[in-house]
Amino acid sequence: MELQVIGQIYDENIANRLGLYKDSVTIMIYTGSRGFGYQICDGYLKIMVKAVNKYQIDISDRQLACVPIAS
Repeated sequence: MELQVIGQIYDENIANRLGLYKDSVTIMIYTGSRGFGYQICDGYLKIMVKAVNKYQIDISDRQLACVPIAS
């Protein structure tokens, strides 16, 4: 798990839709890329890709999916 602070907003529209603002604190949960972590990631990616489409978030790789925490 990693705590991050948003230092710069590159796309105000998307940031507003996600409820992100400069100096906000975010949490990234890393499950790993092998074994158990891969299984968790694969299952949740299917769910998160739907949310990415719902919130119209443009990502270059589905494994970089990000969604609002309450989604």
